[in-house]
Amino acid sequence: MAPFTDLSTLDSTQLLHAIAKELRKARAVCQAAGEKRHQAALEAVDFDQSLLTRAKALIDSLRADAAQCKKIREEAKRRRHDDRKFQTHLLEAIEPIQTAARRYFDAESEVLSKGYLIGSDLAALKLEELLAKAEAILARLIPAEGSVGPQDALPGIKPGGRVSDLAGAIGKARSRSENSGASGATEDALVDKLRRDLTALAGFRRQIAWAAEQAFPWRSGKSAAARKAFGLPKDGPLEA
Repeated sequence: MAPFTDLSTLDSTQLLHAIAKELRKARAVCQAAGEKRHQAALEAVDFDQSLLTRAKALIDSLRADAAQCKKIREEAKRRRHDDRKFQTHLLEAIEPIQTAARRYFDAESEVLSKGYLIGSDLAALKLEELLAKAEAILARLIPAEGSVGPQDALPGIKPGGRVSDLAGAIGKARSRSENSGASGATEDALVDKLRRDLTALAGFRRQIAWAAEQAFPWRSGKSAAARKAFGLPKDGPLEA
């Protein structure tokens, strides 16, 4: 029953496990605190009944938010699968352009590595990162504002062909990336709320448990059943 120390170090999977564990403990403590057989002893130690009300509300909120977080994570998993499709389309559009660049520029030219990212592991990039690289390549192949032609006129790379293919792949991937970013922000906000509520619930549970510890001291022979109901130690006092 020790307090949580640093929930910020937990990823969403670990956090959901911690929430499930805390919900089990909190429900048991709240159930015990609400039983009539325990009321008189708790009232004798000035137990604050509002703790029970607030703890129950947090239990309901945490349970609903945890379920929503699981749903968002499942959707994120599907998005990552779909993102790989868009990444593949981008790579399919970039690779012929890289081949043309190899034909056009000297093998020692820095343009190959810096301009067309030849030698870079583009397949290992996230969708948003690959998009930025693809847009930089496209910028070399279309006329800048006020220019007559593109920066590079690569062999076989035509405005209505490979350039159009790359622009189309970028447009579709950009729409996908923006939607994924919004979903990611939603998950981050929910995870932050889960951390706050988990900390609060653990605090309420401990306060209820300490009241029960005072109401049902472990040395009393009449306290065994109540201590078991509250999840208190059988052979010693509550320590944390």
